[in-house]
Formats: sequence, structure tokens, C-alpha cells
Amino acid sequence: MRAIGIPRICIGAVFALAEAQIMLATVLPRYTIAMDSRRPVLPARASEHPAKPRCDVQA
Repeated sequence: MRAIGIPRICIGAVFALAEAQIMLATVLPRYTIAMDSRRPVLPARASEHPAKPRCDVQA
């Protein structure tokens, strides 16, 4: 029985995050990331209403 008012949490969440950081720190130095210089970088079109959803979702 769990205590009232205490949220359920994953006991392995902290370990999983630490493991992911260690894995990325080990694997990423093996690769080089570069942009394709032939394609120009264009700014994204700004929305008039950024807080509004972009699809027709009805609540």
C-alpha cells in the first residue's frame, strides 16, 4: 500500500537518464556533424498566433 499524497515514480528514471548521458558521451565523439553547404538555411515562417494550435482540434 502506498502512502497517500505521494506520486508514483519510476525508481529507474534517474539511472536511465544517467545511462543515456554516458552512452551519448561515448558514441557522439565518433561522428562529425556538418551542414550541407549547397542548401541555404532559410528562416521558418513565423505564425501570427503562436499559442494557437495549427490543426483543427475541437475540445
